[in-house]
Amino acid sequence: MKIKTKILFVIAIIISSSLLLCGIFTYSYFNKIFTEQVKKDESAKLEEKAESIQSFQNDIKQFSQYILVDNEIQDKINTLYSAKSMYEKIQNEDWLSNELKSYLLLKDYLDSIILVGKDGNVISSRSIQNDYYINTLKEKWFTAFLKREVNGGFSEEHLLTNNQQENKVISYIVKFNPILNPDSKLKYLIVNIDTSHLSNLLIDETSDNIFYLFDSQNSLSLYKNKDYDKKIDSIIREQSQKINVVENKEKIFIINPNMEDDWKIVSVNQKEEILKKVNFVYYFIAGVTILNIMLIMIVLTPMILNLSKPISMLTTAMKEVSKGKLETSVNIKSGDEFEVLGEGFNYMVKELQKYIDRSIEDEKIKQKLHMDLLISQINPHFIYNTLNTVIYLAQKQENEDIVKITKSFISLLQDTVKYGEGGYLIPVEEEINNLKNYLVIQNYRYPKRFGVKWQVDKKILGLNVPRTILQPLVENALFHGIIPNEEFGTVCIEIFLIDHFLHLIVSDDGVGMSSKRLEEVKLGQTSNQSFSNMRSIGLSNVKARILSLYDNRSAFYIDSVEGIGTKITIKIPLNSPDFIQ
Repeated sequence: MKIKTKILFVIAIIISSSLLLCGIFTYSYFNKIFTEQVKKDESAKLEEKAESIQSFQNDIKQFSQYILVDNEIQDKINTLYSAKSMYEKIQNEDWLSNELKSYLLLKDYLDSIILVGKDGNVISSRSIQNDYYINTLKEKWFTAFLKREVNGGFSEEHLLTNNQQENKVISYIVKFNPILNPDSKLKYLIVNIDTSHLSNLLIDETSDNIFYLFDSQNSLSLYKNKDYDKKIDSIIREQSQKINVVENKEKIFIINPNMEDDWKIVSVNQKEEILKKVNFVYYFIAGVTILNIMLIMIVLTPMILNLSKPISMLTTAMKEVSKGKLETSVNIKSGDEFEVLGEGFNYMVKELQKYIDRSIEDEKIKQKLHMDLLISQINPHFIYNTLNTVIYLAQKQENEDIVKITKSFISLLQDTVKYGEGGYLIPVEEEINNLKNYLVIQNYRYPKRFGVKWQVDKKILGLNVPRTILQPLVENALFHGIIPNEEFGTVCIEIFLIDHFLHLIVSDDGVGMSSKRLEEVKLGQTSNQSFSNMRSIGLSNVKARILSLYDNRSAFYIDSVEGIGTKITIKIPLNSPDFIQ
């Protein structure tokens, strides 16, 4: 990523974050204000609904009073009860029924009007159903009203059958006051109201709000549907004489209890719908934020490009120099530190050209170190760490362990001396012993971190192999495979003969290598760092030694899977190299 891109990116992130935080704060502030305003608006709507229903209640009460104070109706009732003949009685009942029908026509939402005498007889606007109405007075809606012990009020919703059709009604019941007419035989006036009228009052086509109407007993009277939230029941039970707002994660409940006969009306508002009404704030703030970011970036981009131009020039020049074009120079006239940097770069390139010219003249072809130089010396760090381990064991007075590690260490030193005397090849058995001495030392350095499995054909113990050929492979398995892994690991060493070729295999179940890293190792691009305290001979050096000794008759394979382990296979012929013979 270019420097100008990085600068633009960082500035864009800072500005965007700042404006975003500011936008979030602003949105939260205004969102709260608008949400509260929406709640007030919804409360006002609910109050309008409550006033409509309260007006309806008052209308029914006044209507009922008109019937009760109608002197003709009172006289006819008294005449009915004092009638001496059946004809006179029937005549008075018909007059009363027709009079109630005339009152019924005044309100289109009335189902029927019933007069109940002190003797339990009924006169109604539907005289043919008088006996049916007498039976309805035994139902729960009427008995529940009587238990309230009030002079007048609305009943709960119930069913009435008219012309073999059931209608849902709410009854307004008034107990006749004897003060009005002490001689009256009337006990109750019942006005049955079709609930569809109340349902129409609750419907609000301008919003998706749902309204519920509750009676004085907190029973749901109207508009119960499949979306009814049972939380409303608990809210209604909390008696309150003022408009109350309750909300949860999804809904807002507004309760208005200020109605006649302790009726209550509840509106249920979906929060999602309310948020839609205030989302314009979000869109406005988002639009302003994006516009500000665009304007700021338009202003800053030319400035940043001008600032990064000298850096781009230096970068291009350095790339050209890396390709060997040492005649490259830069011309920066910015009057600041970049100009000084450009002059320094030009001077550095000129001096580099002079140095290379001198090196080409003075440099001589250097011969590669002999392969025995790669393995004839023990890394001083290995000696240092081994002696430290001995000191540690001595302090713990573990004498037997000191003897073991010292013997192993002496054996490795003796092997180094033998190699200096020209011992290029050694028997497999001796190579294994040297490797075991090496493993003894590593076991004390990393106790309980690894184990070794040997699979060696005893028939090939006397065959010769290059000295110290296995130790680098085991060292690689330990410090690049097992030790970096926190779990216990295992190194498996296999030596066997197939078709006059000796196979030496070292595998581990350590961290393994990625495919990319495996390709680098195969190409000889080994890491500069090593976990080993002994000189890291490196897999590429082992491969080179095998190739030097056996030419193309040998083979060297590396297989590895990341997270599974690594396997190295060496294949060499049985006959000794020509220069040794």
